[in-house]
Amino acid sequence: MDHMTQFRTFAQVVRARSFSAAARKLDVSPAAVGKQIALLEKWLGARLFDRTTRHLRLTEAGEDFYDRATRILRELDDAQRAASAAQREPRGQLKISAPVSFAALELGRALAKFMATHPRVSVEVQLDDRKVNLVAEGFDCAVRIGAVDETNVIARPIGSSPFVLCAAPSYLKRRGEPQTPAELRQHECLRYTLGPSQWRFTDMDGNEESITVNGPVRANNGMLLCNAAAEGFGITYAPAFIVAAAVKSGQLVRLLTRYETVSTPIHVLYPAGRHVPAKVRRFAEVMTEQAWGPRAR
Repeated sequence: MDHMTQFRTFAQVVRARSFSAAARKLDVSPAAVGKQIALLEKWLGARLFDRTTRHLRLTEAGEDFYDRATRILRELDDAQRAASAAQREPRGQLKISAPVSFAALELGRALAKFMATHPRVSVEVQLDDRKVNLVAEGFDCAVRIGAVDETNVIARPIGSSPFVLCAAPSYLKRRGEPQTPAELRQHECLRYTLGPSQWRFTDMDGNEESITVNGPVRANNGMLLCNAAAEGFGITYAPAFIVAAAVKSGQLVRLLTRYETVSTPIHVLYPAGRHVPAKVRRFAEVMTEQAWGPRAR
């Protein structure tokens, strides 16, 4: 039952001091106004008006209910205005989930741009490499590295990153440099536990090869594996944005450069729905404008 309509009808009758005048204000028939008041009185179990053919007067219960109903209606109108404003202008708290390595290495510049232009938004970022449930865990949006398989979300592509195979000069001096993907089976490989179980390559003739690898270190964080590789613990196969700085500085050396590797997509996700808050919509736009792409190539 639509009690808010009954509240508004009741308040209008009180202000207009008659059913017919309230009906004209509401653009409905006097009979419709009478029906709404009757339903409200039935729901409350109290008579709200003393009525004669010439006069309409609030009962004691009606006076008390009018005070409470108008407060409720004011708060409802305020809430509606605030919600409508949030749809038009970014404001409030934006809660973001992002992978640890990507957030630490890449997210700062996008956040700086977003915050500079939208000072009425406060941001909370939680770093986690697992796939969070946006709605169940209360996130407004998430950055996702890799395939998106969730339902009831909007996934906006913001870039991609190729995987890069690399190792430290000290490791290559000790173990030698692999010349083919198959030789990786004889090497110490550093595995990302949340990523693919096989490392994939394509040669210049278009032949694909998937290699199952083993090694001394497994972890659920790409930056840790990059650092382990830079210390000479083994070979890492990671998205380019993770190893780019180490490759540029010479701490890591790219391997099997004659082979193509897979690229992992990067998306920003938010719950599907007709009314996307302005803060979420604008953050997604800023992330798209960054145009993340191949690095360490």
